Amino acid sequence: MDIEHKDIEAMPLSTAFVTYRKELEKMLGDKAIDVKHGMFMRIPAGKHILVPLHVNVHLSTSESDILVIIAEPESNITLIDAVTSDSFTGTHSKGIYLLAQEKAFVHYISVQCVSDTIVHTTNRKATVEKDACVQWTECQLGGSSVTSHTVTSLRGEGASLFHRTLFLGEHQRKLTFNTQALHEASHTTSRLFMNGALADRADATAHGLIKINKDCAHCDGYQKQHTLLLSEEAKMDPVPMLEIHNDDVKCSHATAITDVDEEQLHYMMSRGLDQQQARKLIVEGFFEPILREIKDTSAENIREYLAKKVEEIVC
Repeated sequence: MDIEHKDIEAMPLSTAFVTYRKELEKMLGDKAIDVKHGMFMRIPAGKHILVPLHVNVHLSTSESDILVIIAEPESNITLIDAVTSDSFTGTHSKGIYLLAQEKAFVHYISVQCVSDTIVHTTNRKATVEKDACVQWTECQLGGSSVTSHTVTSLRGEGASLFHRTLFLGEHQRKLTFNTQALHEASHTTSRLFMNGALADRADATAHGLIKINKDCAHCDGYQKQHTLLLSEEAKMDPVPMLEIHNDDVKCSHATAITDVDEEQLHYMMSRGLDQQQARKLIVEGFFEPILREIKDTSAENIREYLAKKVEEIVC
């Protein structure tokens, strides 16, 4: 994993422990003594990185890595982490640990497109301080088995979280999501959105938790999960949860598991498309609310990949 930018301090994690040991041990907990491979990134206070920073990894063998990010006060950065692979049987695990200090903004975009023979695991942990904002956008498109675990702690007043998930399941892919928004200060906001499609015998489970602590008033949390089932054997198990310990908050959730909308299908066929073309366009459009949030040319690459996969599924 190579990270280079003139306005960012980046170094191997082992080197960073010399200067930032206290901060790293606090962020990593008991993992601090186990880390042998990984990178550290610090965005200095007030720095705005205007062009998305790409962190690309191509796997040819099983790997495990960690990325630790400290975004100092009033810094701003968007990172795009794309993982691809050769075709081999193996595993890949990724740990992302993020600290967004006061008024920082971090948008971390993960695009996973590994071989169907790889077991892929991602663990994310973020702490969001006063008036800071963290956005996670994850696109889970490959792997034989995929596990995504994310815990974001809103520690300072005015902190906000936006977590968007896009996934595609085909063949016998198994996907497991566990997304948690922990409101640990008043006047905090969380939004959890998930759009996914399952075909063949793919199976997904999505746990979403919004937890608001007792002393945290005026919080606002919302989660929405929407899944398209493209075959009779595909399965989705949504598990949205709200754990609220304060009455002076706003918190809700919505879940939908649907087939391709018949009214949309008939309308598009009335405009001259055949059934397969219409289904393909409807499924592709279903992912757009997530893809629109990726302000980079990589969004078009994802669209092209999805278009190819959706055509294989519906045609």
